[in-house]
Amino acid sequence: MTPMTLLVIALFGGIGFALGVAHFHGLRRDTRRYLARGMSPGAVAAHAGRLLATAAVLVLVARSGAIPLVAALAGFLVARFVAVTRAERPA
Repeated sequence: MTPMTLLVIALFGGIGFALGVAHFHGLRRDTRRYLARGMSPGAVAAHAGRLLATAAVLVLVARSGAIPLVAALAGFLVARFVAVTRAERPA
């Protein structure tokens, strides 16, 4: 691996991690909205917007190539692990 490849992996891994943190924070917020207000149009719109934004960023990353996409997905999965671990922690 060249230093440039390692830099690309680190950059896109960080992008994926940041995307995952934002995605799962939004999921937590959407879940609280659903529990508080039910299936209100605002809650459904926020949920759909979060999913579309995540998909759009991943499509843009995929246009950069396979290595950036895999690195971003790895970062996203690390963020998922962090979110699940935080959610399981007793209050």
